[in-house]
Amino acid sequence: MDSRLPFTLYRTFSGRNLVSDEEAKSIISGWTTRPEGPLVWIHSANRGQGSTLDDLAARLVVENEDVRVLRTQEEFTQRDTPDGVIRLPLPPGSSAVTSAFLGHWRPDFAIWAEGHLSPRWVERLSQAEVPLALVDGREGARILGSGRWIPGLRKAVLRRLCRVLVADDRSRRYFTQLGAPPWKTEVIGAMQEGASAPPCDMEEWDRLVGVLASRPIWLALHVPEEEESLIIEAHQLAQRRSHRLMLILVPRHPSRGAQLAEGLANEGWNVQLRSLGEDPGRDTQIFVADIPGERGLWYRLAPVCFLGQSLVPGGGLNPFEATALGSALLHGPNVRNFQGAYRNLDVAGAAQLVKSAAELGEMVDTLQAPHRAAAMAHAAWQLTSAGAEATDRVLEIILESLAERGLI
Repeated sequence: MDSRLPFTLYRTFSGRNLVSDEEAKSIISGWTTRPEGPLVWIHSANRGQGSTLDDLAARLVVENEDVRVLRTQEEFTQRDTPDGVIRLPLPPGSSAVTSAFLGHWRPDFAIWAEGHLSPRWVERLSQAEVPLALVDGREGARILGSGRWIPGLRKAVLRRLCRVLVADDRSRRYFTQLGAPPWKTEVIGAMQEGASAPPCDMEEWDRLVGVLASRPIWLALHVPEEEESLIIEAHQLAQRRSHRLMLILVPRHPSRGAQLAEGLANEGWNVQLRSLGEDPGRDTQIFVADIPGERGLWYRLAPVCFLGQSLVPGGGLNPFEATALGSALLHGPNVRNFQGAYRNLDVAGAAQLVKSAAELGEMVDTLQAPHRAAAMAHAAWQLTSAGAEATDRVLEIILESLAERGLI
């Protein structure tokens, strides 16, 4: 079969104009000027992978000051954008917009994550002689959208990639069976965000270690108001077998600290409030930590950590700061902002999903056994180290390709 035929069929049956001419002009008019120098285009369709690829983009511009990155995604979460990185929603893949996009940005290398490969984009990148690599490929990934029924299209798409970088041997077999050339397919492991540990006043840490005198502690971080009652219920359950257990409760909005502490005290809890300069005493049950910028201190003090905005709809928090500091990690099911990261941590035994206050309380109690918390923390360290190696390999491939063509 002519390798061009599947693409011809795709263009014929998928339609050439998915947006009107006016909509196309509006999309194009919103683009900034292309920066000078080599440009790497990094795209993820899955928002759960966004943080991993944002980290890759940031490392690219840090490790080579001549390189700039265009980051596209269907929907972005709120986070800082490093200098040298442009963030942009991926425009609809109509013929006119695709041509305009590549003509305007002229990428020198392209990365698409996990799957969701668009035949239209793959064909246009190939015609423009832009190397395209698939990263974080996994068994069962959805490769194509509406064109998956066209005979030979998967194979034609995969054969136009310069690299297929997969998480494990099963994923390698999956992609080669779909048509990826074995010599282009490489097992590098699953990419992970390489979060650095947040800073901490070590003198204050040393002082509080003495104040707490080896009391059992757990941390609930950045808890929104609608989640507070669930955390308190879990703490009450966990205290049944560990009556000296203390909760460090960090509200999502520090300005709520005083009101939260007052409400808990009215319910009969023994509470201290950080912003008043109060230290936890021997009878303190809940310590409300409402001073911004101290999460590095609380991570270091608490061997068990629940990351908020996950038992209620909220999207979840970046898990890698906690794992970088050796916390056993607990989280709820609503972690769409970092879905891939939590999935990998859960599978590795480095984090634990809890779906209710009762499950959270039970796990907090279970993890009071030091060997259990230590096992989870060690698993997290191993996974994060392996993920950093995968990201290193992707960086190496990108920079080698740019150097071979004299672009850096």
